[in-house]
Amino acid sequence: PDSIDWRKKGNFVTPVKNQGACGSCWTFSTTGCLESAIAIATGKLLSLAEQQLVDCAQAFNNHGCSGGLPSQAFEYILYNKGLMGEDSYPYRAKVLQHSPGPQKAIAFVKDVINITQ
Repeated sequence: PDSIDWRKKGNFVTPVKNQGACGSCWTFSTTGCLESAIAIATGKLLSLAEQQLVDCAQAFNNHGCSGGLPSQAFEYILYNKGLMGEDSYPYRAKVLQHSPGPQKAIAFVKDVINITQ
């Protein structure tokens, strides 16, 4: 098919989330993409930790509540060896101190490829 609406195929899309007054849209697009990819591949829908990206992905040219790029967030997830779940690292809509370790990660990225065209 030319297109697929995964919302109509089953439980592959997490509910709408709210970024609040924090400029963290880049984290929500990253986690939403990864949540759905995992659900499509495994049938298990996870809610991932946007706050971990807000707090911890600055070394990958992201800026917490002041913006960032999903491509760089995926690089962070790859090199950090995973991303925690929302229940372990809840969203607070502000930058906090980096705290998680990869031992609590529930979602992983095998590789990152930038497609420019």
